[in-house]
Amino acid sequence: MAEDMDLVHDFANTLDRRGFRAHGVRHAGADAFADTAGLAGWLRAYGLLGPGAPVTEADRAAAVALRAALRAALARAAGPPEPPRSPG
Repeated sequence: MAEDMDLVHDFANTLDRRGFRAHGVRHAGADAFADTAGLAGWLRAYGLLGPGAPVTEADRAAAVALRAALRAALARAAGPPEPPRSPG
């Protein structure tokens, strides 16, 4: 069961919206599913797609929609963010 949740967590985190600047270099977020090759690579890495199996744009769109739904559900389950603590 824990392995299943690890897979869900990893799938949901294929989208990184964080952007930041470190040492003067801008780092942008990334989307592992930005194209069908990215989705295929991720699926193969997790043993979910056989060698040579095709991934279509419809597959990619479905994966992106599933990821968005998972991220929304996980955010709701986590509850509202805690207010910032005052220094002290």
